[in-house]
Amino acid sequence: MANGRMLLNKAHVRAYILRRQTEIRPGWTFDYVASQAYDDLSERVRLIIDGSLKRHPSTGKTFRQIM
Repeated sequence: MANGRMLLNKAHVRAYILRRQTEIRPGWTFDYVASQAYDDLSERVRLIIDGSLKRHPSTGKTFRQIM
């Protein structure tokens, strides 16, 4: 993590992963989510936001587009 701060709520991400595992991979179950997974997801979200800010049109006062 670049600045040491999480962009995502760990509890919500964990609950989502554990809930979706049975829907997406019904024959495979697990009980834990590694902290590296949270760090990787948060970093990807940060990169998506940063890239979108760089490419966003310079008009208006509302951030609208995730590119």
